[in-house]
Amino acid sequence: MGGFYESLLAKGKTMKPKVNIIIVTYRRLSWLRHLLYRLNLLQFRQITPDIVVIVVDNDPQESAREVCQDRALRYKITYYSEKRKGVSHARNAGLLRIRPDANFVVFIDDDEFPSPQWLEELLIIQERTGADIVTGPVIPIFVEKAPDWIVRGKFMERPRHPDGSNINYARTGNVLMKREVCQKVGLFNEELSLRGGEDTEYFERALKHGFRIFWADRAEVYEWVPPERANLFWILQRAYRTGQTLSYLKAKKGTQKLVIGFEGLARIGIGSLMFLLTLPWLAARRTEVPVKWLRICVRGLGLLTAMLGIWYHEYGSGRVRNYV
Repeated sequence: MGGFYESLLAKGKTMKPKVNIIIVTYRRLSWLRHLLYRLNLLQFRQITPDIVVIVVDNDPQESAREVCQDRALRYKITYYSEKRKGVSHARNAGLLRIRPDANFVVFIDDDEFPSPQWLEELLIIQERTGADIVTGPVIPIFVEKAPDWIVRGKFMERPRHPDGSNINYARTGNVLMKREVCQKVGLFNEELSLRGGEDTEYFERALKHGFRIFWADRAEVYEWVPPERANLFWILQRAYRTGQTLSYLKAKKGTQKLVIGFEGLARIGIGSLMFLLTLPWLAARRTEVPVKWLRICVRGLGLLTAMLGIWYHEYGSGRVRNYV
């Protein structure tokens, strides 16, 4: 297995794993407060780690500082302010402040909150599989009632996998990494700090280093979905950005621009045709059917524009509301 506890057992030692939880936040004080409260409720039956929480505030006005000084919080919280705007800058500020004795680094987003068993399940799968990286499900929670077609189309849901299965991707919304991964992979790509997709690129680099990613299906995290996201515009905007990220990653792997452009045009063509053919579904109030094809078309547009050097900055607007 090659896990943390097995190595300690071989040495005749018992020791709690030391986990640093990194939270990047930007003007979402109520969500952050709720997340920190939920960390208080974590439960441990088999593995009880030592936990330090690192909060990196990307607001130059340091709006989250007071939230992190709440004495009711169970774990030691270290607060840092990262003045450079952008998610990669903030994530890197967290990585650079990992404690020297940390065995594992965990990321969770400020618009999420964990189930009580979340962290222990990540650690259990790591120990069982010897994984370098463990990730788990992120389940959407709508702040307000979402349109029926969004729920039926599962536009806010992400794929799930069998518990303990080996997969080839991870995101920072729910992930545990050995410290060694951070040391060898390095920092997040700051070229993507305002564009987004920096976590996808980071874990692709981890795979190139030979690190293995495993799935912990019981390590559930819940993500708030506000009205600003539960609509057609946001769905297509995210599809456009993910298309751009895919284009960027293909280019980094050496894929020729002509090939990327052809794939983008193919997605646009097929998506547009099928969108038109499925428009009659609107009469049956099955909006999700044509929207899925429109999303493919827009993702192709993202592939094409990124290949041409035209970039969308998902994290550039700074328009954030406070919820919960």
